[in-house]
Amino acid sequence: MCTKIEITRDEVKLLSDKVNHLDNLRFRARQMAALLTLGIVSIGASREIYWLFIVAAITPLPFWITEAYYRSYQQICICRLKEIEAFLQIVLQKQPSKGKESFDIIIPDAFGVSSNQKKIGFHLSFFRTTMILFYVSLMTIGIVGIVWKVLS
Repeated sequence: MCTKIEITRDEVKLLSDKVNHLDNLRFRARQMAALLTLGIVSIGASREIYWLFIVAAITPLPFWITEAYYRSYQQICICRLKEIEAFLQIVLQKQPSKGKESFDIIIPDAFGVSSNQKKIGFHLSFFRTTMILFYVSLMTIGIVGIVWKVLS
C-alpha cells in the first residue's frame, strides 16, 4: 500500500517531467518559428516573390500564441510543485510529540492561497519581455523586406 509521502513523491516526479516536456515544446516552437520565417524570407528574396515578406511577417504569430499556451500550462505545474514543496517544508518542521502516534499528513489536492503562488494566465505568458523581443524581431525581418521592396 502506498503512503501519502510516496504518492506525493510520484506527483512531484510527474509534475517535474511535465514541466521539462513543456519547456522542450516551447523551445521547439521557437525553433520552428525562426526556421520558417527565415526560410520564407530567403525564398522571397531569392526568387523576388515579395508578397512572401508579408507571410514572413505573420508567420511567427501562431508560434507565439502556441508558446504562450505552453508557458501558461507550465506555470500551473510549477505553482503546484511550489505548493507541495511549501507544504512539505511546514510538515517536516513539525515533530510529533513523544508517546503519540505519528500524525496523518494531509496533502493539499488543490491550489491554496499562498505567498509563492504567482498569477498565471495566457495573457501574462503572451506579453513576457523575452517572448516579445524574440517574436517581434522575427516579424521585423518580414517588415524590413516589405519596406525594402517599397523603397526599391
